[in-house]
Parts: sequence; C-alpha cells; structure tokens
Amino acid sequence: MNNIYNRQLLYTSWDSYNEMVHDLYQKIVGSNIRYNMILAIPRGGLILSVHLSNLLNIPMLVFDKSIKQKVYSNCLVVDDIADSGSTLDKVSRIFNKDIYYDFCTLFVRYKTTKIMPRFYSRDAEDYWIVFPWEYDKNNVV
Repeated sequence: MNNIYNRQLLYTSWDSYNEMVHDLYQKIVGSNIRYNMILAIPRGGLILSVHLSNLLNIPMLVFDKSIKQKVYSNCLVVDDIADSGSTLDKVSRIFNKDIYYDFCTLFVRYKTTKIMPRFYSRDAEDYWIVFPWEYDKNNVV
C-alpha cells in the first residue's frame, strides 16, 4: 500500500519519533511555561503524552467527555497530529475561559489545520503519517 486517501505514506521510525519528542521537550522547557498537567487525546496522543509526562515530571490525564471537572489551568493538551484541527477545536470548546492551555503535537498540517498548536515538531505536508506503533515492518497495522 503506497497511499491512503490519495496521500503518499510517510513511515516514521522510532528513532525519528524520539528525535521529535526531544525537539518538543526542548521547545516546551525553552518556553518557560510551567504546565500543571498533560491532557492526552486518545488514541494518537497517548504515547507522546506518556513520554512528555515522564520527561517534564508532570501528571497526565486521558481526555474523555467528563474531563471538565478534572482540568486545571496551565494544561498541555497533546495529540499526534493537527491535521484539519477539528479534534483540537472540539477539545478547546470544553475548556472554561479561565483555564490556560496550549496544544502540542508531533506533526501539524499547515495547509489544512484550523488550530495551530503552540508546540509541534514537523510539518506533515501532504503525507499520510504512519507512526512506528502503527506498523509492523512495512505493513500498516
């Protein structure tokens, strides 16, 4: 399979993923913003959220519909990609205006996203991104 939805596949390796995590970590620390928690958007944001939670030494919650009562200010909302931005837009609508939060993704698709994350590592361009946990050798899972 060479494409999905008429997009060329871009397989990211674990080494590439780790480089992007390190890049994001450096950007977050360099911002001097102290986040109180990471809010992981399932499923794409779960693996990245665990890594950032450990690196930044802050707690992580998994997003669900009842999360409003649990989210505090200075929240870092994490997903794998900002493609159309619709997921980030939906999540942003649940937050009270008094809550400070930022978005963080591995990839962003500049051409199509409605919401630009504060922290991202790479432009997805026109590729369909296949993460290392989504394939076994060269077979998409």
